[in-house]
Amino acid sequence: MLPPQLVESLRSHKVAQLEERLAAASLWEDRDLVFCQVNGKPIDRAVR
Repeated sequence: MLPPQLVESLRSHKVAQLEERLAAASLWEDRDLVFCQVNGKPIDRAVR
């Protein structure tokens, strides 16, 4: 079972991601990722 604080953090992240998805509109690429760029694409591993 996940700690309650982690569950709340993930829920907050999901809300923020949904807001990013709405802002990106048709540019959003839905790849069902938990962590991604503001357009839904995977985070580039070369960028650190």
